[in-house]
Amino acid sequence: MLKNIVKNNNGLAMIIVLTIAFIVLLTMGAITTMVLNSLEGISAQTNNLKANNNLEVAVEKLRGAYKLKNELFNSCSPEECVIFSSKDGSASCASCNNLEANLKINNYKVYINNLLLPDPTTPTVGSANVLITGYSNNIIKNKQLALCLNYCQVAGYNCGDDGCNGNCGTCLAPQTCGGGGQPGVCGSDIDPATIECTLNSKNGDTCGGGTVVDEINHVVAAFNNCSEPGCLGDITKIWETSVMTHRFTYAQDSDNGLGNTNTLHSLGVNFEAADTCAGAAYYDFDHWYLPASNELELMYNASRNGFTSGYTNGCYWASNEDKINSDDATVVGMGTEHGVCRTLDNKSSSHYIRCLRHYQ
Repeated sequence: MLKNIVKNNNGLAMIIVLTIAFIVLLTMGAITTMVLNSLEGISAQTNNLKANNNLEVAVEKLRGAYKLKNELFNSCSPEECVIFSSKDGSASCASCNNLEANLKINNYKVYINNLLLPDPTTPTVGSANVLITGYSNNIIKNKQLALCLNYCQVAGYNCGDDGCNGNCGTCLAPQTCGGGGQPGVCGSDIDPATIECTLNSKNGDTCGGGTVVDEINHVVAAFNNCSEPGCLGDITKIWETSVMTHRFTYAQDSDNGLGNTNTLHSLGVNFEAADTCAGAAYYDFDHWYLPASNELELMYNASRNGFTSGYTNGCYWASNEDKINSDDATVVGMGTEHGVCRTLDNKSSSHYIRCLRHYQ
């Protein structure tokens, strides 16, 4: 029957075949168009993302360079563009004329306007309004960014208002912001030597009547060449006075000057070097003592490392006596005399002393 229909209706069959073919072609064309449109949309979306990303990269590079360096715009005029390299992040000044015609793919530019730089002679806050452009192919993204050159960077402030709605930092007591007479800088009119050291004090810090020379064992050395009342800098004293024959005191510990000094001080008034330290109230701090020999060696090393105000070149009494000969006590050389002075000397001799004290 189908054969008869086809045989008798050749024209109709041809029409049907052509119609089906036309429908198929239309469908394929629609699908192709949809695919192309989809690919174009994906490409545009990709370029949008790239442009936005390039914009944000430019913003962060600009903000970071401007905050940290502050020289970024010094060589650029307000009418010039700062061009960032996408390879190494470097920046350079360039004319903005026709700049968009020479845009490179996956890069960005910065246009400066309303630039105000700080006066280098008078610390002021500088600012700039900048137009940042990020692009990818024919997609361009812009962002305005207001930057502020803050006091912390420009003037070296470490405390107080930074001029950009922020703060440059805080000061540790007893220092206050501007307390030393310089605005924006931590300082104090109080002599730090009059303030007790803390567990956070470091070698070389001034506190507790002198200079920290042993932050681990919390030891302060009196100043050298000082002029304050009761100064316990480098002065000369006799180890033991007014005796024809010296006796053993059993102050013999080479590490514990405080214990040796307490022993000597308890025996009477003849131990001039130890008694001078034990009775001192330098900067209103007490419990000073004559250091033992190993403590003096530690002081010598601290002086070499710049942690003390130095020593007079010469021999210094230690608080520990000789364990064999009751007439002798230990001596340690300081400065150029280190290793030169006799390790022992008669207790009636006069040598330099430097008093120490423990804090905390």
